[in-house]
Amino acid sequence: MVKLQELVQSGLRPDQVTIVSSLSICTSDITVREIHGYILRNGLECISEICNILISMYGKFGRIEEARRIFKKTIRPDNVAWNALISSYAQNGYFDESIQLLRDMKHGGLNADVVTYCGIVSSLAQNNMPNDAVRLFNRDVGFGIETRRCDL
Repeated sequence: MVKLQELVQSGLRPDQVTIVSSLSICTSDITVREIHGYILRNGLECISEICNILISMYGKFGRIEEARRIFKKTIRPDNVAWNALISSYAQNGYFDESIQLLRDMKHGGLNADVVTYCGIVSSLAQNNMPNDAVRLFNRDVGFGIETRRCDL
C-alpha cells in the first residue's frame, strides 16, 4: 500500500492495472480495505477487473460477507467473478455454499470451467476432505465444464 499511497500523494492517479496489481499483493485485509476505500472515493467500483480482485482478496482474508456484497453489486458477473466468489467460499470452508453458488452460476446461464472446479476441489483436498474432492472431481469434471485447449 505504501507505493500506491506515494503514487497518489505525488498527484498521480493509479489506473486499473496499478490498482489490480496492488490488490493482488496485499498481505492483510486492512490494506485491501484501504485500497477499496480509494476505489470507492474515485468511482472505480464499476470496473469488473477491480471487482473481481476485490472479491478474491476479501475471500483470501476470510471476509466472505464483503466478497459477496461486492459480487452482488457487479452489474453482469462473468466467469471470473463467479469463480472468485465460489473459491472464496470454498477456501473458507463453506463447501455447501460454494456448490450452491456453482448451481446458481449455471442457472444464470454461465458454464463452469476448469478454474471453477479447481477452486472447490483444491479447497476440499486442503481441508482434509479428499474423498469429497475426488467425488466432486469424478462427478463433474468432464460433465458440463468447459476446458480450453492450450497450444504451447
